[in-house]
Amino acid sequence: MKAEHTLNILGREFNIVSEESADRIKAVEALVNEHVGGLGANPDVPLQGALLLATLNLAQELLGERARHQALKEKIRKKSSTLLRKLESISFAA
Repeated sequence: MKAEHTLNILGREFNIVSEESADRIKAVEALVNEHVGGLGANPDVPLQGALLLATLNLAQELLGERARHQALKEKIRKKSSTLLRKLESISFAA
């Protein structure tokens, strides 16, 4: 069920509507603040600039995690195929 949540990013409140739990929204809020915290502390960087840089950093991390996830899936697939072939050869030998 959708619910309204208030996030505090760099001391500013943002209202959003989401189906995520309040705990999940708080975790998102903390992650965003972690990424924009240092950027927002610089008065020469406007809020929009800090949020854009944080978005780019998070997108880069996400792409890296996706690549690692895909590589792990491929490794598991190959290992599973190898194990399955070994099991099949044992079954036929018996």
